[in-house]
Amino acid sequence: MQSTGAAVGSALRIRSSLAAARLLRALDGFNNTAMPAQSQTRSLLEDLALATWERLMLSVELDCSQGETAITDHNLLEIKRAGPRDLRVYKAKGRDEEEKGFDWEWWIGGRRRGWWRYSVQAKKLNLK
Repeated sequence: MQSTGAAVGSALRIRSSLAAARLLRALDGFNNTAMPAQSQTRSLLEDLALATWERLMLSVELDCSQGETAITDHNLLEIKRAGPRDLRVYKAKGRDEEEKGFDWEWWIGGRRRGWWRYSVQAKKLNLK
């Protein structure tokens, strides 16, 4: 039998995966044929999503704070460390969030296919 936290986490993963599906389809290219770089980027994002869910669930168990800024910063740093060629990140600076309404932007693509822009406003779910 699942704990309440695990059940909530499972339900939230399903909902968030629907929102992430559009982003992941973009990584598969315009004709749904995944190229090696896109496959690596997709795996990176899926791994980061899983690790984030695990950290959030553990933070509830330990009553340890994981704010949305810390989560965002950690994941953006991991993306930067991995250095995917088909994913660029721009983190909002100064008044960008207030004026433009995003915490960060993802630019996905390349010179041949063009770039797709995704503006992201981070929100942390309350798992308690």
